[in-house]
Amino acid sequence: MNTNPKLINPVVLFVLTIVLGMWLTSLGKPYHNLLFSAHKLVSVAAVIVTWLVVRRLIQQGNVTSTAIVLIAIAVLAVLALFITGALLSIEVGSYQLLKTVHVVATILSVLSVPAVIYYLLKLK
Repeated sequence: MNTNPKLINPVVLFVLTIVLGMWLTSLGKPYHNLLFSAHKLVSVAAVIVTWLVVRRLIQQGNVTSTAIVLIAIAVLAVLALFITGALLSIEVGSYQLLKTVHVVATILSVLSVPAVIYYLLKLK
C-alpha cells in the first residue's frame, strides 16, 4: 500500500500533540501557559484534520459495522481526552484519576484512530 500524503498531516499533528502533552506534564504544575495553549490548539487541529481525512474515506468506500465500532471508540477516546484535559487544567476532581483516564484515553486514541484510517483505506 502506498503512503497517502494526506495521512501525513494527521500523523504529524497527533505526534506533536502527544509530545507537547508529555513535555507539559514533565514541567509540572502550574502549567506553562504558552506550552499549554500550543498543546490545546494542536490537539484541536489534529482532530479536525483527522476528521476531514476520515470523512473523505467514508465517502469513498462502504462503511461496515466494524468501521462504525472503530470510529465510535476513536470518538469516545478523543472526547475523554478533551474532557479530562479540561478538568486537569482547571484542577477539578481527583488529579491522579483524571491523569490516569487521560493516559488511557491517549493510548486508546493512538490505537483506534490509525485503525480507523487503515480499515477505511482497505475498504476503498
